[in-house]
Amino acid sequence: MDNFTNQEKQKILVQMNFPAPPITKEDMEKILTGGLEDIDLPWVMWLENFLGLPRTSFVAEILERFREINTRETFMSIVPSIQKLLKPLRDSCKAYCLGLYSASIALSAVEAESLQILLWEIHGIKLNSSEMTEVQEKAIFGRRFERIEQSRRIEILSSFGWITEDQNDLFHRIRGARNRYLHSWSEDFNREKEEALLCYRDVFKLFREITAVKLKDSSSIEANPLLTQWMQKTKN
Repeated sequence: MDNFTNQEKQKILVQMNFPAPPITKEDMEKILTGGLEDIDLPWVMWLENFLGLPRTSFVAEILERFREINTRETFMSIVPSIQKLLKPLRDSCKAYCLGLYSASIALSAVEAESLQILLWEIHGIKLNSSEMTEVQEKAIFGRRFERIEQSRRIEILSSFGWITEDQNDLFHRIRGARNRYLHSWSEDFNREKEEALLCYRDVFKLFREITAVKLKDSSSIEANPLLTQWMQKTKN
């Protein structure tokens, strides 16, 4: 991890190559056929660390699922080092690679809820020029924002204009998949894998858009300015 500065020259802690660099079909074949000690594949160490497995344990099914879920659209060369966001997202990806599709859906839903809470935190609602207190949150919503039922949280974020219509739909789609696969007795599992992949892609899109972190040049990054200010204030 390194400290980079954004365009306002404020420092935030970031993590590189998240969750792990994608691999090509050719690279996958090299792993499966062995002889890695003679091949310069620096990303193999990333793959070992990500999966928590030695390269000798890599099998075609795991690597193929890794290639399915870890693409250019679901990989970022730099991300904010906020573990409450990174851990469920990484674990959702890992669960999919290991064939634990319901677990992947559940973790994608956890990530979606974490992003909703992040949006509330970084916007910092004020009452009479002071940030809203927990007591005021409970008085207005009946409980703290993070304890509100998820559909209500999405409604609040949308009403404040903090999420787009597309983001609103993505949040609801992930919530719906989680409810079907984890809370519905009648749901079958015929599309579990496809739903897990869709949920992960949806929540990664939300993560990318909400954090808006990207390399600006060799020594600085661009990020959602509200996120940068919040990370500075909370020392994340």
